[in-house]
Amino acid sequence: MSLSRERTDRVRGVMLGFAAGDRNGRPTRMALRLPQSFVENKEFDIEDLGRRYLDWCREGPFDTGPVAAEVLRLVDSGVSWHEATREVYRRMNRRTAGCNHDHRVPPLARVRFFS
Repeated sequence: MSLSRERTDRVRGVMLGFAAGDRNGRPTRMALRLPQSFVENKEFDIEDLGRRYLDWCREGPFDTGPVAAEVLRLVDSGVSWHEATREVYRRMNRRTAGCNHDHRVPPLARVRFFS
């Protein structure tokens, strides 16, 4: 699919605005793992994306947020993604809402417009 210049500019603007609004740079770096994985695999590959998130976490991010940090720590210790998310949800008394998912919205839009 060929994108119009206007659409390409809009997507680029969303990503630039997202990066500019990110004070410490780390959530942007985490978020970019999603489109990189999608582009390289030509499809959504949860295993590849999980490895990329773990690699990002091992780089020493400044602020992952408590939920993501704990899930990533558990997965890095050998717990499955499914069990890690269930355990963190349980430990935090079902209070796992945060803004981490917002870091994936602009890249998801980018993937959608460039696929």
